[in-house]
Formats: sequence, C-alpha cells, structure tokens
Amino acid sequence: MAVNKEQAAEQDTPVGSDRAKTREFHGTTGIQIDPFFQVPLYTQDFSRGEIQLPILIKDATAVYCQFVAPRAKVAELLRDKPLDPAFVLGSRALVGLTIHANHQSTVGTHVNMELVIPVTRQTGFKRPSSWQEIRMSSDRRHMGFFVTDSALDSPVMLSAGRDVWGYPGFMAQLFTRFKGSQLFSECNDFDGRKGIARLAGFGPRLFRIPSIDLTMFSLKDNELLRSLVNTRGSFHLHWPLGFRLQVGDSDHPMAQRLRYLGLDNARPLIVFSCDDYQARMNAGVTVDILRN
Repeated sequence: MAVNKEQAAEQDTPVGSDRAKTREFHGTTGIQIDPFFQVPLYTQDFSRGEIQLPILIKDATAVYCQFVAPRAKVAELLRDKPLDPAFVLGSRALVGLTIHANHQSTVGTHVNMELVIPVTRQTGFKRPSSWQEIRMSSDRRHMGFFVTDSALDSPVMLSAGRDVWGYPGFMAQLFTRFKGSQLFSECNDFDGRKGIARLAGFGPRLFRIPSIDLTMFSLKDNELLRSLVNTRGSFHLHWPLGFRLQVGDSDHPMAQRLRYLGLDNARPLIVFSCDDYQARMNAGVTVDILRN
C-alpha cells in the first residue's frame, strides 16, 4: 500500500516527541463540519513542531471584564509602544481581564487568563472615536486589544502564542468554574504556592448580545502585529457589582501590574460571559516596525 509523505513523516516521528504531540491536534474533520470553521488551513513551524492556523476553537467558555484604572498608569504600561489607551474617561482608562476555558480546539484543551488594554494606534489612517469603532466590523477597525500578560496551563499554546504572535505568556495553575450567574476563576504561580489573581462573584444576567470579532495587537521582536479573532456565541451582560478581583501575594509581573493599576479588591465596571464561545484565531500581519 502506498504511503504519502505526510504519513511517512508521522510514522518516522517518535510518539513521545513534541512534534508528534502537536501533530495529534491537527485533526479538524469533526470541527470543520460546521461552516463557521470551513476556512483554508495551513501549517507553520514553531518551537514544538508544527501548528495549524488559524487555530479553531469549537467549544469554550469566555468571561470578559472591564475595570477602570488611572489613565496615566495605563499609558505607562504602553510606554515605548506605538499605542495609546483607547477607552478613556477623563483621568481614567479601561483595562480588561479575560478568561477562556477552551474545551475543544485544534490545540487541545487549555485555560488562559489575560490582562489586556484596549488600545488605538498612534499612526495610520485617521480614525473615528474608539467608542464608535468598537461597533464596526473588525476589518474596518483600527483600535484593538493589547495583551500585557497571558497565563496558560498548556505548554503547546504557550509556545504557539510566543512564536506566532509574540504574546507574553507564562505557565500557571488555572482553575475556572462558571455556572449561570456565578463566576469563579483563579490563577496561581506554576508551583501553586502563591496566588496571582482571583475573580469571583455573583451577578444576575441582564440581557444577551452577539459576540464581536476581536482585533488584537502584539509585539513580536520589533514588529507590531495586528491579528483578527473571528468569534461566535451569545454573551450575557451581568450586573457587575457582585464581582470582585483579588490580587494574590505572588511577585509575578502580572500580579505586580494588577497592583500597579490599583485593581486589588476592585469591582469591574462591565462583566460579560459566554458559554457557547467559538473562535478562529488568525495569524498576525506586521503593521509597524519599532525603531530603536
């Protein structure tokens, strides 16, 4: 029986190797039954073997929280980057904490918690207000979200985030429990000894809105990348005052940044949750090159 090159490569790959492990995640037949996922796919080399792009997330739960922080401190986190805070209210600016519990995807199951800043580029086309832009389709949007910290419990996704997008990821212990109006998520140091952040509380669901595609900005080496995350699902808006973010006693940079922004024991301004979240994570395109 004839064996094609791809089959031969799989047979020659040791079962326990990183390349074999990442190759196991490339089965997309079941996922691509859904027209939302029927897009061209390609493979890209990364430090653990090969990864298939775009990453397809079939079944996940997502929580998006927005907090108010001092505008000057938010801007300081963007220093030396061609980005400015997008959503400002006088001397205050919005920052976000996002949690994704991915139950089925082409990179396996994983959980991540991210500290993100809504941003707008300092250069480029003349832009409308970011408050108007967020309602536009992603291919018309110049504002986006910049990830300052990305906690993950998957070494494959950690390497993919760094190698493909330049995300500042790190391994952590992550626990999530989402049930209706109750939300709980905890991020601890990888050794589990100290806590980084915990979001918990109860907030009645008020109404539902459809998901919006996300525009992401990231720095890979000296390049500013813009990437699109196509999403699908229904987000519930929660009454936010029953939730609280607590920062642990860890010295991790993410915990330090949360304290710096004054978010220890902070209540969010906005809380959204989605229990039927799906997404396509596309590779980024270079839109700016930073000069030293």
